[in-house]
Amino acid sequence: MSGLREYALSHAYDAVVAKASFRKPQHEAFDKFHQLIKALGADIGSMSQEALAGRISDLGYLESIPANLIFDLATGVGKTRLLGGLLVYLALSKQTRNCLILAPRVAILDKLKRESDPSSSKYLFIDRSLVTNPNICFRSDLLSFEPNPSKLNVFILSPQTLTGTKVGTAGDFGPSLRQYLTETNDLIVFSDEAHHFGNKSFGAWSEAVAQLQPKLHLGFTATAPTSAAKRIFYSYGLNTCLKEGKYTKAVKLWVEPKPEDISDDDWDHQTIDFGLKRLEAKKESIAELRSAKPDFPEVSPVLLVAAKDIAHADKIGLWLQNYRGLDESEVYVAHSGKKASAKVTGNAIEAEVGRLVAIDQPGNKVKVVVNVFQLSEGWDVTNVWVIAPLRSLASFSNAIQTIGRGLRLPSGRRVGDEETDTLDVLCFGKEDFGTIVKQATKEFGEGPEGSAAVGIVAKSEHRVRAMRPMSLEVVNAISFKVPEVVRTPGEPELDFSPQITRGISSYVEVYDVGSGEFGSDDGSAVRRSFETVVRAATSQVIDGLRFLDPVKHTPAVRKIVEKVLLDLGGKPGMQISTDAVKLGLGVMDAIRSRYRSIDSVYAAGKTSTIVEIASKEVLIPVEFDEIPSVDQIVEWK
Repeated sequence: MSGLREYALSHAYDAVVAKASFRKPQHEAFDKFHQLIKALGADIGSMSQEALAGRISDLGYLESIPANLIFDLATGVGKTRLLGGLLVYLALSKQTRNCLILAPRVAILDKLKRESDPSSSKYLFIDRSLVTNPNICFRSDLLSFEPNPSKLNVFILSPQTLTGTKVGTAGDFGPSLRQYLTETNDLIVFSDEAHHFGNKSFGAWSEAVAQLQPKLHLGFTATAPTSAAKRIFYSYGLNTCLKEGKYTKAVKLWVEPKPEDISDDDWDHQTIDFGLKRLEAKKESIAELRSAKPDFPEVSPVLLVAAKDIAHADKIGLWLQNYRGLDESEVYVAHSGKKASAKVTGNAIEAEVGRLVAIDQPGNKVKVVVNVFQLSEGWDVTNVWVIAPLRSLASFSNAIQTIGRGLRLPSGRRVGDEETDTLDVLCFGKEDFGTIVKQATKEFGEGPEGSAAVGIVAKSEHRVRAMRPMSLEVVNAISFKVPEVVRTPGEPELDFSPQITRGISSYVEVYDVGSGEFGSDDGSAVRRSFETVVRAATSQVIDGLRFLDPVKHTPAVRKIVEKVLLDLGGKPGMQISTDAVKLGLGVMDAIRSRYRSIDSVYAAGKTSTIVEIASKEVLIPVEFDEIPSVDQIVEWK
């Protein structure tokens, strides 16, 4: 590989990693892809479809034309962020100037359009400094869009658009979009919900992509089919995600077998009633959490009921209003215009998904969504906390298929509250507790105590925290002023001795700075200049530690990073293989641990808050006749 190509790839890698704030799975996938592109030995645009496919096959992946690789990441881990990072990396390293992003749902296309705005907190292209004004074509621009050879051209379309007539119609700028894409020598396709491609029912989509003759097709999915196993490039599946417990809600399966002597309708009602009880428990926990942590998003928990068909969904929706007193605005029945055995009308589904994506917005009144089982893909919200599959859907296997709709976390991370951090899924069907434990253990593996990695509990373990109001009286009401306290943080220690920096080097101990050998499975090396590693690691530390001032502290942080590399045997101007990300993490940890021991200065501010102590009404457990003592509350819990 030429030095110039190696530099371009390494520079692009460092630039994206420094800005993307990748989670561990995203970074692993990104790094692995970087190794693959390096191993090609030539730029994508200079290789034929056949040569690129053959080279990727040589590297251990299933040969296909175009070369097709799948990233299998559990819902909520961040597929779109990874997609954007890979796209920017390929553009910065001069591998492509033409990218096609395919998404099969209008709701997803609309989301990608919003995230293509640089003001979005989830900016698709990671950071405005990485790609200047990408030239973007949306589905409404097919006939008016003009590609720009000096910019990154990104086409955000649906696979259905590729099979339509507009894509083959000459546009205002000249050739049709299909002709333009086919004639480029560097087209790379990114497909969301990639499990559709290769499915016989969606064969026209795969054929439409093949006709464009892209050099590379990268697929992203949370439900990779077993038939695609040899095309999976990186996998971080739901079982791994739940075991590590970092990026999604935990999952608890509530189990209750259906008695033989009860009708299907009555069992539906009992299942939903239990779901409403669990929903109330979630609501209470979220309210308590928000009172302690006001920065937690203002969300209202939702119960998702999975009905077998539209008639069943309508029936459940009416029952909730007529017999459980829910207002019409609190029940949303998702009309897909299909039944389980009928063909699906695309426009009806798109309309439903479009309405459903808004239910996690502040002010939402919906408490229950009654959803036809098949209508789920493309619906990504954060406030589904309870899922209740009904009838024949109330099996372990079907319950698992619905989990993805409730895995996302409102604040992007767990908060340490069990109820808020957990998705409840009801398995109220013909399977007993033992059967579901066996299936769950087989599906997700064993947890720390030999049980399944997901929680499995019987319905009888639900406890309702019944409360009642009671007046808490005081003898004399008083009020007083409490001055605002202003905290001035201490100055971080940024002058480490060589002995301390050697401790940081343990983060990168598998890298040999001098020889450039990398401790990976394939023995390949990731080599960058000494200065590039210093710059990337310094940027990561400054971005990651909010108590550091970029202007004031950057020079001192850079000195620490340089000192660690010098201790490892590096020298300015040397090509080294130290991982800038791990090095940055080590420096961050060392600075953070010392900063915690530095005392802040507290002083009275200019404003005050009036605190009143007066009689008030409080909620107490119904079991108590009077305000309980602390000891009583502990025992009651």
